[in-house]
Amino acid sequence: MFVYRVENNDGRGPYQGNWVVRYKGHKYTSSDLGKSHGGIQYPNIYEDDLSVRKECFCACPSKAKICQWFNFKWRSILHLADYHVGVYKISIKDVLFGSSGKQVMFVKNNSKYIKSMLLEGFK
Repeated sequence: MFVYRVENNDGRGPYQGNWVVRYKGHKYTSSDLGKSHGGIQYPNIYEDDLSVRKECFCACPSKAKICQWFNFKWRSILHLADYHVGVYKISIKDVLFGSSGKQVMFVKNNSKYIKSMLLEGFK
């Protein structure tokens, strides 16, 4: 299967960094992203019946789920902060599915990196 992960060139997700960008006259930071994502629409891994595993990384199971998780505004902001969508191919046995159906955790070392896709204009 394929999984889709928002990450920077160092492989870090957008909730981990300390980035700051200006978008349409406003300043946005990684903290703003974290504050805007919470509750049932954006369950954290514990609310989604997933647990922290050192070797696992969060992703979405489809392009459509990326667009649901990160709306157009946040995709544009993250693009300006040098994030992209990394596409990985991985055996389904190495994927843990969140109960919401919106996110997965996967063993990155067992995956094959396929390509990078720009967040700007991502659909």
